[in-house]
Amino acid sequence: MFSIVLGMQAQITLTNQTSVPRVGDVFDYHYKSRGSSGSAVKGLSHGGENVTWDFSSQTGDIVTYNYIGLSNSLKPSLFPNANLVQQHTTQYGVTVDAYYNSSANGLILLGDANTQNSSMDNYTQDGWDYLKFPINYGNTFSETFLGSMTNLAGVITDKSGTIEIKADGYGDLVLPYKTLNNVLRIRIATKWTHSEGSYGDFRDTTYLWYSADVRNYIANYIVRYAGFEDFFGPGRGYFTIYESEALYIAQGSLSSDVKTVTNNNFFSIYPNPIRKQDDAVVYVKGTAEKANWKLIDMTGKVLKQDVANGQQEIKIDVKNVPNGCYLLKIAGNTWQKTEKLIINK
Repeated sequence: MFSIVLGMQAQITLTNQTSVPRVGDVFDYHYKSRGSSGSAVKGLSHGGENVTWDFSSQTGDIVTYNYIGLSNSLKPSLFPNANLVQQHTTQYGVTVDAYYNSSANGLILLGDANTQNSSMDNYTQDGWDYLKFPINYGNTFSETFLGSMTNLAGVITDKSGTIEIKADGYGDLVLPYKTLNNVLRIRIATKWTHSEGSYGDFRDTTYLWYSADVRNYIANYIVRYAGFEDFFGPGRGYFTIYESEALYIAQGSLSSDVKTVTNNNFFSIYPNPIRKQDDAVVYVKGTAEKANWKLIDMTGKVLKQDVANGQQEIKIDVKNVPNGCYLLKIAGNTWQKTEKLIINK
């Protein structure tokens, strides 16, 4: 069940067509986790009209989100109603899939899975509403969700709560490389608990910023609180921040005139991963036109770069590159593609 509170109109309206990725889309973001720092980032949580939000100091690692079909995901049988899967690989080499049902009415999170088969959520009983459509400044939606969580020890507990989705601000978003005007901010306030009461109560607030010409969020800021609702008595709770994180879209993913190529036959990288028996040279085959390539570490630092002048095969010497997970980005005049490269010599 839900309720809708209509507010004043804003400059932009979010719909599924304008604001949800499609299968095949790839977006790079700069990601920064503050961990259990005990404090939120100043200036990012306030809403209202003609606000300026400043992300210019939130630099961090590069994370790539690939949007794939259900059949190519880790656990398709667990989420048969999902039609969009967001996949990324963490800095520790763990692949994580988030399963969504995307429709003209909204975007619903159905759960997630990972290659460690641990700490997974499942909301197929009553999905976790992520966005409602159409939505513009002043609109508010209230929802509930019901599911389960499997923790790192493999223990399954019920997980349920309430969600308020509100378009609570619009204005300018300051990124390290550009200021975006006329962005809409969405605030998602979630209250949830476990069936195992000793875990306590949780309050998550997610802030999403959207632009009219990019079909995904431009920036994302999350603050997570843990505590007890009635710590000091009925209605007198105690909560503290246990995690916060911020990310914003990379400049290459913001450009509207560059097509992201997802066809695996466009070019191939081999060997991948690079192991001891290999000669520590990466071969990139299939670039038939002039293209720029960059080898990037997970902090966003460019380690190697050059121009391929239409060669069918590019050789990249990685003998002196430490073991780890990297991104290889290749871009032509009207296309770009990013692939993950693992070095384990």
